[in-house]
Amino acid sequence: GLLLFQGNTVCDDGFNDTAADAICRTMGYTDAIDWNDSEYIAFDIQDNYEIGLDEVRCGYGDWESCRYQTVTDCDHGEDVFLTCRAEETEGRFQVVDREGRNLDRSYTETGLLLYRGQTVCDDGF
Repeated sequence: GLLLFQGNTVCDDGFNDTAADAICRTMGYTDAIDWNDSEYIAFDIQDNYEIGLDEVRCGYGDWESCRYQTVTDCDHGEDVFLTCRAEETEGRFQVVDREGRNLDRSYTETGLLLYRGQTVCDDGF
C-alpha cells in the first residue's frame, strides 16, 4: 500500500530494496516482497498528504542504518508503495546476509541469526 511516515508520503528518490526491507522490519514484518512508485499505482487520497521523506538510504535492513531528508523535490508520482511479507508461522528463526536478505540452506557464508525478526544475543549461546 501507500507508504506513510508520520502522516506523510515517502518519495522514491534513493529508495531501494534495502530501505524497503528496513521499513517492513520496523513495522513488524519479516521483509519486503515488492515496492514501486506511483508511476504504476495511484490512490486518489495521495494529494491529501504532504511528502515527508526523500532520499531514503539504508546501509542494511534495519531502520537504524537509514538516512533521509525531510525537504523534498518530489511530486506524488514518486510516492512509494510497499508490500511487506508477514511473519511465517513456521521457522521463526532465520539467517540473513549483510544486506538483510534471507540465506537459504545452499549458502555457505556466515549470516546474522534472527528470531521473529529480531537479533539473537550470544550470551550463554
